[in-house]
Amino acid sequence: MGSIRHIKMEIRNILRFRFLLIMAILIMVLAAVVPIIGFLASRQFDNYNGPPVVPLKEGAAGIALVQAEVLDPYPGNRESITVKGKTIYADNPFYWNLMSIVDEKRNLELKPGNFINPASVDLLLSLMDQEIDYYLNFASNIASWQDYRTDLAWQGLENVYELFFLKNHEANLGALAEVAMFRKGIDPETLEKSFINIPAEQRLERIDRAEENLNMLTDIVVNNNFPQYIDLRIRMAEDQIKSIRESIAIQEKTIIDNPSQEEHLSQYIEQMKKEITVIETTTIPMLEYRLARNIVPGLPTWQNTAILDLEDSRNQLAYLLPMMTEEEFNKRQGGDKFALGSFYSAYPYFPGQNTYEEYVATTQRRVDALNLSIIVAQKSLDTDRPDMKYVPSGSRSQTVGFLSYSMVVALFGVLLGGWLIASEYQQGTIRLLMIRPKTRSKILLAKFTAAALVWLAVDLLTSLI
Repeated sequence: MGSIRHIKMEIRNILRFRFLLIMAILIMVLAAVVPIIGFLASRQFDNYNGPPVVPLKEGAAGIALVQAEVLDPYPGNRESITVKGKTIYADNPFYWNLMSIVDEKRNLELKPGNFINPASVDLLLSLMDQEIDYYLNFASNIASWQDYRTDLAWQGLENVYELFFLKNHEANLGALAEVAMFRKGIDPETLEKSFINIPAEQRLERIDRAEENLNMLTDIVVNNNFPQYIDLRIRMAEDQIKSIRESIAIQEKTIIDNPSQEEHLSQYIEQMKKEITVIETTTIPMLEYRLARNIVPGLPTWQNTAILDLEDSRNQLAYLLPMMTEEEFNKRQGGDKFALGSFYSAYPYFPGQNTYEEYVATTQRRVDALNLSIIVAQKSLDTDRPDMKYVPSGSRSQTVGFLSYSMVVALFGVLLGGWLIASEYQQGTIRLLMIRPKTRSKILLAKFTAAALVWLAVDLLTSLI
């Protein structure tokens, strides 16, 4: 009974000490507040629906996409719009695309503008109608920025333009050239070479291919056809490879005709070859992997996070410049830092890279980090077991978070035990050190038990909170 009374007395002493009491209360308050803040922050992130995209004219360069918060052509106007009997609300991903084209068309009808050829206005209005129909199809079936079909809009729009210019090849050339320059930034010479003066068989083949792409887009958008989406993305990637190879052939011919440009063009060719490698080794395989595992882009799943991490790391590795030799390093040191090469490469003008050894170490660390990210992401996908970093709200992450919080509680326990011994001097009970060992052991055991009970109470309460 004496030991129990002694323990109660020590607990009362602990609770009377304001500093320890405040620390205990603070730890319990943090246990309640921090998770709430984290939950609210995660909800705000999950509910983020992306910035609206505004199409704006940028001279002869065509259409540029910018965030509405940066440059809003319709300040204060957030009401829904009705286009061809369909109501589109302001939070729709294609609201601003439609709003811009509809307003532009209305202004063009009221004031034709400075077109030299009278037929240009009619052609341009016809093209705008096709653009409106195109975006209206997307807006009618897609309501969220996270929808994987959203990114198809700008890709398919090129097919709309190609069909328009191919099918109107017999229209007034001057009017068609004005529309091409105004809408797409295509000069008359390129227009004639690419759309007008081509064999009939080639024109029909391109028309069929563009129509096929648009039909695939319609099927994907209207029917939410994910396998068709993957097929289309793979086809686009293959077309991109074909286009890049054609560009490489042109640049190689230019080198033959102009040997003085060989150094610059060779670097450009090398970059294009890297782009082909990325498409063949990363883009297409990841699309095929998505189809095989039915991993839909845009959904908040760990698989999407891992795939994005894998693609980003591979892309960075692909565009890293080869490590410089010590001789090259010494030559470039002190040179023009903007002429040294890739953004991803480490160069001596960065802090901490004043010697070749530091440069090598920094570059190698970056390469190792990227390779590690690739290994972790690939292993997570292959085993279908996510690494902890891909599941921030998962049980393992919560365990780690709890362990880090437990350290705070443990420090409180150390502080508590230290105070109990130090308080003997503060309270003038130094006789603790002068009494018999048996009695001293009882007193110390009572202090330890009291400290353990208070610490366990704080730990239990914070865990329950």
